[in-house]
Amino acid sequence: MKRRASCLTCGRQFSYNTGNRAGLFCSRYCYVTHETFLKKQASKAAIALSQKPNSQNHPRMTDGELLNSWERVKNNKGLSLREEFGKYGYKRVPPKRLLKLIGSSEYTKCIEARNTNVARKRYCGKRNYQRGYEAELRARSNLSNDGYYVMRSSASLTAFDLIAINREVVRLIQIKRCKNQLPSYKKDIEEIRKIRVPSCCKKELWIWRDRRGWIKKTIQ
Repeated sequence: MKRRASCLTCGRQFSYNTGNRAGLFCSRYCYVTHETFLKKQASKAAIALSQKPNSQNHPRMTDGELLNSWERVKNNKGLSLREEFGKYGYKRVPPKRLLKLIGSSEYTKCIEARNTNVARKRYCGKRNYQRGYEAELRARSNLSNDGYYVMRSSASLTAFDLIAINREVVRLIQIKRCKNQLPSYKKDIEEIRKIRVPSCCKKELWIWRDRRGWIKKTIQ
């Protein structure tokens, strides 16, 4: 269904379909030249200018400053390129001028080394957690066979991994696992000693040595 209307800009009569959003302007030219459209564009431009980094606040970095920033990123693995160059107003990370100075091969080697280190840390962290989890399950089964009711603190969120309870005593146990050489675990023992518990509780440190069995220590 079509209707007749007059254009708000030029005043010319025109027909339009009621299903469309038209009905105020007869053409695209009348729409973009109307004051409402111009006000919208002016407000958008003002917002864009306010969000755009100012050249005075972010001056252009010299070649020496770019190289110094790159050295900081290489030496500090916890510092990302976006954190270092983003504060200077660079949206493209790394800047093209930096790649010309250091060469694409050096940049690629640095990024590959970073990615491999992160992947290795994630793999080692998962592997160490799995080893500790296996030792906790082994200790839990031993305590359950001895008639204890055992509760496990997952993800090592507390100082003790296992809490074993029977009618006489409550045993608070920290589980560790090692291979051949037995560590001292001085920090863990000191932290356990600082914890105050009732007289019915016993604080213990169990160390599972691969292919050798348990070493159980009572901490006073």
